[in-house]
Amino acid sequence: MGLPFIHYYDILSGFDPPIDIGRRLSVFESPLVKEFLDGRSVTLPDGTVITADQVTSPAPPTPNFLIVDCPSIEFISTIMQSKPLLDALGSPTGEESLLPGLSLVVHLLPEGLFESEEYQRFVQTLNELAREHCRFDKSRILEQYATFNGALLDNPIQHLVVDGTGCLPATIGLYSQAAVLHQCFDRRVYPLPYDMRCVEAKQASEEALKHLPEPHTPVVHAQPQTHYMIRPWYGFTRRPEMPILDLDRLCQDAFEPLYVTRDEAEEQFTVMRAKMAEDGFASNDQNPQPIDSSINKVYPEITFLGTGSSAPNKYRNISGILVQINLNDIIMMDCGEGSLNQIYAMYGPKEAEEILRKLRLILVTHMHADHHGGVFSMALARNRLLAAQDPASVSRSLHSTLLPVLAPPAFARWMTSFAELFHHGPIVNLFVLPNVYHSPCPPGIKTRLCPLNSDSPKYDEWVQLLTSLNLEINPVRVPHTGTSWAYVIRGLYDQSSPEHKWSVVYSGDTPPCEDLIEAGRDCDLLIHEATMIDEHEDLAVRARHSTIGSAIRVGRDMHAKFTLLNHFSQRYGRVPMWDQFIPNVAVTFDLMKIRMDDLKRLPYYVPFYKYAFAKHWDAQKVKTEAYCWRKFREQSSANPDNTAAENNTSDSNSTVSKGVESATA
Repeated sequence: MGLPFIHYYDILSGFDPPIDIGRRLSVFESPLVKEFLDGRSVTLPDGTVITADQVTSPAPPTPNFLIVDCPSIEFISTIMQSKPLLDALGSPTGEESLLPGLSLVVHLLPEGLFESEEYQRFVQTLNELAREHCRFDKSRILEQYATFNGALLDNPIQHLVVDGTGCLPATIGLYSQAAVLHQCFDRRVYPLPYDMRCVEAKQASEEALKHLPEPHTPVVHAQPQTHYMIRPWYGFTRRPEMPILDLDRLCQDAFEPLYVTRDEAEEQFTVMRAKMAEDGFASNDQNPQPIDSSINKVYPEITFLGTGSSAPNKYRNISGILVQINLNDIIMMDCGEGSLNQIYAMYGPKEAEEILRKLRLILVTHMHADHHGGVFSMALARNRLLAAQDPASVSRSLHSTLLPVLAPPAFARWMTSFAELFHHGPIVNLFVLPNVYHSPCPPGIKTRLCPLNSDSPKYDEWVQLLTSLNLEINPVRVPHTGTSWAYVIRGLYDQSSPEHKWSVVYSGDTPPCEDLIEAGRDCDLLIHEATMIDEHEDLAVRARHSTIGSAIRVGRDMHAKFTLLNHFSQRYGRVPMWDQFIPNVAVTFDLMKIRMDDLKRLPYYVPFYKYAFAKHWDAQKVKTEAYCWRKFREQSSANPDNTAAENNTSDSNSTVSKGVESATA
């Protein structure tokens, strides 16, 4: 719970001298300005006395505001009995220049709490305080400010309620990217987000955004782009134009004639589809046929919620991968901040809630925030959904409201801190990696995989969970941090056919690792980080990451049937600088959804992404060339020997040529 109260100081008058007086004062240099702003008169060298009211304008009214972060109804009595808070709202002490009163309250609440009887009593207390200590003289303000909205002063306090009931905001970068990939490449692998494919959702969002509050509205429930202007004080203002989620318009806006026109891009996409048809693959407009019809490969179905590294950008969220292993069970590999939002953007409210109910396990690879920062929001949302069900049905369920999480030891401290800060009960059932699995292996056991630890207190519970999911999960220690793991996961295509198994290897963050190569040998799918392009290999080595080239080599040495490159540096924006066709290698995008039968089509798209995102491709090509030349100059200055410099020149030119060739192939 938090209650930050923002007091404004009594604002100084504005210095606004008439032209003739301003010239005499040398306005922009005069140290006398401070004297006027403090309300004092000044005598000029010629004896002229200039008073403060001749050169200043009155200070505009500015509201104080309070932010109430109340997670549940149990905290209301504590808030109402807080004498320091109520005293501060009425008459601030300690500094005479602090303005009294309260004009705006922002309520951060769960849905429905604002309308409750207990909370409305608190709201009424705030309203009474605001009326009692109102510091604004309406007639004086309107006389001084002809354009001021006097209706704001008729309601001495306004309330902005942020409780999650507003429509979901349209993240235009993500929607634009999804539209281009869906329209130009593959409608099954790149589905449209919920708000673009559901007519009712689109209409509901547009309708909600049409009802704009008046500046002086007493109570407003927040919608995306809601603005409240404090200085100058105007109250609620009109939003900027919201993006229109129209498929054709988003696609058209993505192509810029300066780089590649829509027609030029379509010519290249026609070449791509012709090549796919020649090799026996369905085009974008057809329903792809299974490669192996003898096996039902509906599951696993893998959805990429985040494919970027470090921090989100407009086009890529941070790490998070959903793996639906059968009709009723879903697991997740890493869960960066924003993963829950991505689920709602992709599936819409109803289906997102169904996914949360089916979520059985989250695997965390290591304790960098872009890989685990979203676990608690996911667990809390799931906990509330399951707890809201019929208690009898929950008690009969095989799955607790606690979300199982397999994570490194440091996650326990993170979990404890979260519980202390946000006052939630238990929401996570933690399995600690070195306890449930041996790491390192006991003496005498030679394996790249971390074996189960039968002496662990949670061994039986963990084995029971894996048995219920029909999964084998084996961690592999990787050298990114001191406690980083990759995962080798094996499951069944069909519960009735135990001989038909699938295997997925998820690298997490790691440089090329021999143990991982051996542990994942002959897997069906390798999802390997490729944070940097090859021209940035020095950056990858420094941060213990992989490049695109090294990730591809790991897949080759592992004999992986297919390799998906993932976890791209946000410096590459929409698409990484790689456009080579390799029959069993492709790249990932946010909201991409694949089954095993989809994989063979993906490499055909790789050489053509640069035409869909030509502006970003061109910008990255220029930056990459500049980076290569900068490295060459640094190497040359560090080694002034002519012979060495000549060798470095040759090597650097080769590197630059390689980057340019890759960018323009």
